[in-house]
Amino acid sequence: MTGRDARPFTTSIKVVRALKNNQPVQKVANLVRFADAQPPTPSGLFYLAGLNGALGWGLYRYGRVLENAGLPPFSFWQGYVQTVPTGPNACAFAFNAVSSGETGSGSVELAYVGPVPAGATETVTLVNRGL
Repeated sequence: MTGRDARPFTTSIKVVRALKNNQPVQKVANLVRFADAQPPTPSGLFYLAGLNGALGWGLYRYGRVLENAGLPPFSFWQGYVQTVPTGPNACAFAFNAVSSGETGSGSVELAYVGPVPAGATETVTLVNRGL
C-alpha cells in the first residue's frame, strides 16, 4: 500500500436473487436492485450505466458499482443512473433514469425483465462493490 492508497481493500457483496413463480401460468417479472452511490459530500460525482451494470464515483476515489455476474435468464437487463438518491418503483424503474454523466445527486440500479414459467424459479447474480 502506498501513501496515495487510503483504503487497503475494496468491499464487495455478491447478491443472488431467486424468483419463483407459484402461479399456474407464466408471468413477466421486473427484478430491480438499487444502490445509493452518493458520498456524504456529493460534489464532483460522475455516473455511468451500461448493459451489465451502473456505477457512480467521485472525488477522493469514492464510488459504488452494481454489476451483473453471469448470463441472466431474462430477456432484458440494463443498468441505469437515476437523478434521485431514493429507490426506484419496480414497475417504472427507468422513470428517473438519465444518460450517463455528471450529476450532484443520484443513484444506480440494475433491472431485469422477463418471463418466469409456471412453477419455475429464475435466478440472477450481481455484485455490489465499492470502488
